[in-house]
Order: sequence, then C-alpha cells, then structure tokens
Amino acid sequence: MNFQVKFKNDYGEDCLKTVRNLERTGKKLARHQNHLRFNLHCKHHDVTPVSLKLSSTVKGNKANSILKRAERQLLNVRISQTIQKIDYLNKEKGRLDSCVEQKLPGELVEEVRSRVNRSQIWEHGVTKERQINKFGRLLQKNQEQTSRSLPSECIHKWVKNCSDRLLRDPELSVLVKGLNFAATDRHVPVVEIVTQTELACRKIPDREAHLLRSKVSNLLNKPKKKQSNLSKEEQEALKSLRQDKNIVILPADKGRLTVVLNKEDYKQKCSELLRDNNTYLRLGKRDPTSSYKNELKAVLQRFQEEVGNTQHHIKNSQQFAEVIKQARVEEDEELRSYDVTALFTSVPVDKAVDVILQRLKEDQTLSERTTLKPEQLADLLRVCLNCTYFVYDGIFYKQIHGAAMGSPVSPIVCNLYLEHLEQRALRTAPHPPLWWYRYVDDTHTKLKKTYADEFTDHLNSLDPDIKFTFEKEENRSLAFLDTLTTVQEDGSLRVTIYRKPTHTDQYLNFQSEHPLEHKLSVVRTLFHRAETVITDPQDKQKEKLHITQALKTCGYPTWAIEKATAPKPPSPSDTTQNNASRGKNRGIVVLPYVKGVSEGLRRIFTSHGIKTCFRPANTLRNILVAPKDKTPKEQKCGVIYHIKCQGQNIRGPCTETYIGETERSLKTRFLEHKRPSSKTSEVSQHIHIESPGHSVSLDKVEILDTEPDFFARGIKEAIYIRALQPSLNRDGGRHRLPATYNPLLTESRVLST
Repeated sequence: MNFQVKFKNDYGEDCLKTVRNLERTGKKLARHQNHLRFNLHCKHHDVTPVSLKLSSTVKGNKANSILKRAERQLLNVRISQTIQKIDYLNKEKGRLDSCVEQKLPGELVEEVRSRVNRSQIWEHGVTKERQINKFGRLLQKNQEQTSRSLPSECIHKWVKNCSDRLLRDPELSVLVKGLNFAATDRHVPVVEIVTQTELACRKIPDREAHLLRSKVSNLLNKPKKKQSNLSKEEQEALKSLRQDKNIVILPADKGRLTVVLNKEDYKQKCSELLRDNNTYLRLGKRDPTSSYKNELKAVLQRFQEEVGNTQHHIKNSQQFAEVIKQARVEEDEELRSYDVTALFTSVPVDKAVDVILQRLKEDQTLSERTTLKPEQLADLLRVCLNCTYFVYDGIFYKQIHGAAMGSPVSPIVCNLYLEHLEQRALRTAPHPPLWWYRYVDDTHTKLKKTYADEFTDHLNSLDPDIKFTFEKEENRSLAFLDTLTTVQEDGSLRVTIYRKPTHTDQYLNFQSEHPLEHKLSVVRTLFHRAETVITDPQDKQKEKLHITQALKTCGYPTWAIEKATAPKPPSPSDTTQNNASRGKNRGIVVLPYVKGVSEGLRRIFTSHGIKTCFRPANTLRNILVAPKDKTPKEQKCGVIYHIKCQGQNIRGPCTETYIGETERSLKTRFLEHKRPSSKTSEVSQHIHIESPGHSVSLDKVEILDTEPDFFARGIKEAIYIRALQPSLNRDGGRHRLPATYNPLLTESRVLST
C-alpha cells in the first residue's frame, strides 16, 4: 500500500498535510539556499542575472553607469531578501517538525524526518546542478561581451599583429587577455599534488603524514565540475594559434604588448643579429657542454688544498622618492639621466672579474662564509661568465663579448662593475654631480649646467667598452624608473608616476585561473606605489582614478578593488597567531592552482603547519610562446621515461614495458638498459636473456614527466609505476608510495595531467 495512503488511514488527513508541508518546506529551503549561492557568485564575479538586467532608451557612458549601479543595488536587495526567506523557512521547518513530533510516535517521527531529509538532499542536488549550469552560461556570455566591448585602442595597444595571418575576433579575444593569463585546465594535476604532498610528509611524524595523505586523497577523489574561463570559440582559437607553425608569438621587450610575427621574419631578424661577429661566434653543430664541464672540473680540482652597498645605490622608486622629496634644484642646476648602451653585452668580463677579485680580497668576513680563496672564487666566476654558448636553428653560437643575458650571475657582475666605474667617475671628475642615484644602469643626477657636458664626456672616457647616453630634463621634468621628477617654481621637486610610451596599462586579467590573492596583490601594489611615490595629494587622487579605470578594463570588479584597498584593522591577536604559526611551520609546498580544489588543499596543509603557495599552471605564455629550439628527446635530463618492447610473441606484439627515472640524459640511461652486460637492468634482462630477439628503440621511448629534483623525481616515478603497472619493474620505484593513493592513481587521471 502507498505510504501516504497508509499514513492517511492511520493518522488522519491533517497529520498527512503537516508532513507534506514539512517536505515542501525542506525543498523550498534547498532551492533558496542554492539561489542565494547563485546570487552571491554573481556579485563576486560582477555579473548581473538576466532577471535583473535593466535597459533604457537613454544612451551613453553615464547612463550605462547608472544602470550598472542600479542592477548591483537590486542584486544586493535580492540577496538580502533571500537570506530573510531562508531564515523564515528554517523557522517554519522547525515549527512543522515540532508538530509532527507531537502527533506521531517516536519511531515514525524518525522515519518521516529521514524521508524529508532525503527529499531535501535530492532537491538540493538537482537545483545546484541547474544553478551551476545557469551561472556558467551567464559568466561565459559576460566574458564574451567584455571581450567584444574592449575599446579598439586597447586591442591595438595590447596586441600587435606583424604577421600575414589575419587574426579573427576570437583569436584577438584570447591574445588581448595577456600572456600571463592562465586558462582553466580540464584535469586536476594529480601527479604534482601527490608529489608535493609526499615531500611535505617527509617533515612530519608518520601518523600525521598518514592523516594528511588521507585528507588530500579524499579531496581529490571528489568530482569537481570546472567551468572554463574561455568560451568555446576562444578555446578553438587558442588551439588554432598553437598549431600554426608559420607564426611566432612573443612578448614585447618593453611594456605588456603581445606581438605576432611571421616565423620567417623572426628567423631572418635573429640571423641578422647573429651575423654580428664582434658579439657572437658561430661554433657549428657540436654541443660544447662537455668542454665547459671539463674546464669547470679542472678548476674545482685545484681547490683541494657584496652588491648595492654604496650611498648612490637605489633599491626602488619608493626609496628614490623618499630620498629626493625634500631636495631642491636651483636655476643654475639641471637634472640628467644617464643610461649604459647594451649593458650586458658591453661589460668587459675580464675587467669585471678583476674588480670582483679585489672586492673579495678586501672583504674581511669572506672566511666566515666560505672556505674558498678569493682567487678560487674568481676562477669559478670566470668559467661561468665565459660559458655563453646557445643554440639557434640547430647551430651553436657563443657570445664572445659581455655577460650573457638570462644568466643569474650577470646582473650581479654588471652591477658590481658599474659600482666600481661609478666610484671612479665621481672620485676623478673635476666637477662631480651634486647628486648621483643609480639603479643598475639608470641614473638620476643633478649637475651645474655649466659642467653638465663636461661630466658626460668624463663618463665616456673611463672605459672604451661602456658608453653612456643621457636624457636632459624637458620642461623641467625628468623620468627615472617609473617616476617623473618635476622642478617647481620655488625649486622644490614634485614626484609623479611615469609611464613610458610603450606602457599598455595591461595587468593580470581578473578571469585568469590565478588565486584571488594574486589578483588582489596587483591592486595593492599599484595603489601602494601611488601612495608612497607621489608627493602631491591631487596627483595621488588622479593616479588612483587612472588605476581604477585600468583595472576595470582588465575585468576587475569594484568589490575586488575595494577589498584590496580597504585598510586592514590591527588585531591584538595577530602577533599571537603569527608566533603560533611560526612555531608550527613545517616547510612549504608549491602547488599548481586549480580553482575549487586548491583552496581545500590549502586548508588541509595549513592544519598541519605546512605553508602553501600556488602557481598558475596553464598560462598563454606556456601554450603559445615557443621561439627557442626544443631540446631533442634523447638529450633531456631529469626525466621519468617509459620503455616499450618492440618484439613479437606468438600471440602478437610484446606488451612488456618498463618505467624508470634518471638525472642524466635519456640517451645515456637508455644505452645502459640496452647493454647486454647490464645485470641490474630489467630491460636488458628481458631483451637479452628472457626474450632473445626482442628489442627496444630510443625513438619509441616516451618521456612521461620532467623533474630536476632528486626526491621529487623518485616520487613521480613511483606514481607512474603505480598507475601504469609496467610488467618489467620489479618494485614500485625507489620511493615507497603508500597505498592511500591507490583509488586516485588511475591511468586516465595520471596521464591526463
């Protein structure tokens, strides 16, 4: 018999009506909770629901601003009313539940509550799915409208097409987001997350490590539906741009401009640069790495037996503004900015090393930091600075003059040499500048007008390799770093923000798959610069309005700007909490950011005293920008590889496989596997003893992952062995991976990352 009919016969129609009202109230509550979440998401992403869209026959920016403000106020009212409705439904549900409890016996009350709860959960799931889909469509439509509504001057300012390819609107829509824009990845990077979790577990007790693994595994096993931050047309455009081999996409040297070039034009320009025999030497197709390796080894075998400390050094524009805000410039004085032409390729390496050697000899504390002698350090530095070879279009070249751009040691060496040159120039000048502030190769100076040209000639006479160019003040204003210094009528200085002609006002797009704190830090940095660098209050206000408009063009909603710029009230418990967290700190993990997953991972790691940082995983730069020669597969080092037997059995192709890892080149390790005399290689045992006549090919070896760190590489090897179950591996790898991850490490999940 039907439950409701039986219930009516046993307890009467009034009691059945109360139970039905309780069930309906539960369903209403589920719908309103999802409705509230939908509206809060709309507010968070600055999206207006269709039902609240307003229109007017009055056109113009001011009318649109009024409509937008009204729509936001209506959304706030709807959120407030929904909260009130949820409170009312909770009270009503409680009242009806009490009525049921009074009218029915205890065991039946529990059965009714169970049925009502199941009904409410089902309604919640259905409504949630519907609201998620609705919000996804709304957000995608809003993104498309935002892309289309970008002013044409922004598109031309942010994207420069110098190729023969005609960029369609969806392609422009992708490129205009900026190369630091991170596209949503459809797959959760399980391998990276598990690897970082295992690295963190090395620093905590075994029992706590087991708990941490369980929490991470449970979180990753929960299915998450991810809404892409690119429309379908934009996704197709991104794929098309990536597959086009006739173009090269690069960031401009200055500003945040994305440049599209014909590949042939790019190669021709590179060839012209490399034909400069005074700077580059063609080495041919032979890789000189081994010769440099031997040279460095020889230097090290003989070992068996500071920057920016001068008063003229400027750390940043904030320090510069602080230093000169009380300064004055008289009528017979002028401002000049000096800059070194092609600093990195101009610095004489031998002279720079001699300067650094002398500094090391004068350093009384050197013996406290290292056991190496100054001469030994100088020899090592010389080897590093002379290791300037690179490969382009399959040919090796060597930079024969100056320090290599991109080398981490080059900025330090150039800075130290300029520091030496600076001290020499100021010490020997007949009429030195009244002030001299330097940031790397840019300087801001005040000189007497009579001696300005004399000092310029003096600078350029110090070293034939280093040539200084200069800029004079224009209309009593001079740019330095990102500041503009203007001399007032009374001689005082006014400092404002300076933007180069190549500046594009493009910042991290708010729809990018970056953590919210990354986006808010963009806002804080810009407003902090305006507050600390600019000296005049009116200029500060003007700059803040400019920043706000630029950020809104990049998709930043008003709430994000307000949240980032709101003053943070001091909390008396901050010090206690910081001390507690420092005491419990157990290291740091760096995870690829996945919206909706990374936030949960952070809570888990933080509860165990492990600090969590996020990095964007799928930026347009990684996807589209690839101008350099790719390293051949066999030369790659620090890889996890997958070897498949190429032999034939009676039943068909051999299915034996092996997974391993190596810090050396793949070719070196592969040849060891193939060697008949190898007794430790499972691959060698298979092809030479167990299945004679079978073979393996380097061309068929698949690189599963790349990892330079020794411990992390061992963890990744164990992950791939667990997921792919290679038949030739005798064990699970050198890292003992716990069974906690077994439900998570499926072949489809691991290979998709």
